[in-house]
Amino acid sequence: MGGIGRVFGALFSKLGVPIPTQIGPKVLSQARSLCEGTPTDAKYTVLKEGTPYDGSVSKQEADFFKITMQPQWEKNGLMVICRSAQMSKFKLVLFDKEGGVRIIQESNKRKGCTVAEIFFVPFNRANLSEFIPMKFYMEDKETPLPFHLLDTLEVVGAHTLEQRDHFLCVYGDNWIKDVRYQLKFVPLNDSPISMECVRDLTTTEEALIKKKSEMSKFQVEYTEAIKKYKEVVDRLKNETEEINSLLKKRDFVYDALEKESMARFTASKHLSPTHSNKGLFSSWF
Repeated sequence: MGGIGRVFGALFSKLGVPIPTQIGPKVLSQARSLCEGTPTDAKYTVLKEGTPYDGSVSKQEADFFKITMQPQWEKNGLMVICRSAQMSKFKLVLFDKEGGVRIIQESNKRKGCTVAEIFFVPFNRANLSEFIPMKFYMEDKETPLPFHLLDTLEVVGAHTLEQRDHFLCVYGDNWIKDVRYQLKFVPLNDSPISMECVRDLTTTEEALIKKKSEMSKFQVEYTEAIKKYKEVVDRLKNETEEINSLLKKRDFVYDALEKESMARFTASKHLSPTHSNKGLFSSWF
């Protein structure tokens, strides 16, 4: 993409309009060579558990990393987390053993950063992509935003990584500037606090999944209620117009009745008062 295209892409991103991007052929070719062990100019960093890696990657380029899955991590699972305090856009990508894209996570806005996460855990969990109000304003202005908050929520089944080397990358998705990020992978443990967190997470996400279903049904009720409301508002408007018309007609008819009743009186001249009735002493003068 040319410079002008990147500028427009950056502007639209600032406005909250999502513009989908694809991983370039060069990066995919490098990933294939790394996974297959064939010669390539791509370099990679071995990622150690619990050790954050701070890096920077150019737009439409990738930093590669290798994780070696250990058997002791299978019981509780692990998570791979990438954050950018500069609110950069990026993709976190895990490749399969042939170098194809296995999992891709887009960075989402959180409080104070953008983040992408990949979980390999022995329990069901849910994914939720970033909520972008502008997208729904453009597509559906009639439906209130709360009905869309859980649109991207989906259940992800339990799964873990195989015991072998795995390659992943941080792909720069900014339109203009480089992406600064911190990447780490953390094996989960079975401490009481960790287990309590897992239970709370499972309970909360189950409640959200249930709420998504409830909101879907509620949206139907809401749409029907809004339709009924518009119908009664239109009826009220029509009834008001009809009442006002009848009141106006009533006043007109009363005026017409009065005029018609007075017609025979107004047709003759008004008589002046006479002095035929004289008083007691009138004859004396």
